[in-house]
Formats: sequence, C-alpha cells, structure tokens
Amino acid sequence: MPSLVAPDLARPRGRGLRPTPERATAAGMLQRFSERVGVTLRPGSVVLDSGARILVDGATADESLYVEAHGPQSPVPDIDLALIVQDVFKLALLRSVRPDARAVVLVADAGARETVAACIARTPAADLVELVVCS
Repeated sequence: MPSLVAPDLARPRGRGLRPTPERATAAGMLQRFSERVGVTLRPGSVVLDSGARILVDGATADESLYVEAHGPQSPVPDIDLALIVQDVFKLALLRSVRPDARAVVLVADAGARETVAACIARTPAADLVELVVCS
C-alpha cells in the first residue's frame, strides 16, 4: 500500500515547491475545495511499494483523497494543458494502487474542464480521476 509522507522541502524539486502566482492560485483552489468537502488537505509525497514517490498538491491524512490543482483559465495554453494531463495520469496511477481513494484534479473554469476532458476522454484515466471546477 502507498504511504503519504511530508515532502522534503530542503531539496526543492518539481513545480509544486516554487512560489509563483500560479501556485498561489492553486493553493487558494485547494483551500476552497478542502472547505467545500470538509477535509484537511496537505501537500505530500506518496511512496509506492516500489519505493517510487509521487508528489501531490493535497491529500488527506488517511489517503482517501488525492488532489492536484491548476489555475489556468480557458483557453488553456498548451504547456499548462500538458501539465494538467500529466497530473491526471499521475492520479490515475495512484488510483490503480489505491482503488478506494478519490482522485480529483481542480481546474479554474468549465472551459478548462472541457478541454482536459476532451484530451483524456479515450483513456482509462477518464474513469479514475474527477475533473472539478473550483474557481
């Protein structure tokens, strides 16, 4: 079973650890979603049985919910779309090893949701990950 640990903040890696306006927007989205569903979400690193680590923007302590947040509004630039789709597949991987967990990608508006949904429509990830508008 995967296990959630706090990320190693001493060694900045990945886009999730750099302070940027986009990350501030995503943090606000995580906070609003957390309040909406009534849970506490914290960033973390999920360690798989293989030893591989997957960074997530937010997860509950019991790992029943994994969340990634993306702030770009539609039309979504191609580079941002690629990052969102990458996170969809990342969460789909977590769901494959933790089928009882909920996996959610937060997007800024309905247009962004439609764009991402169209990109993943014919993949298994479409059934494993929820796309939720959280503005």
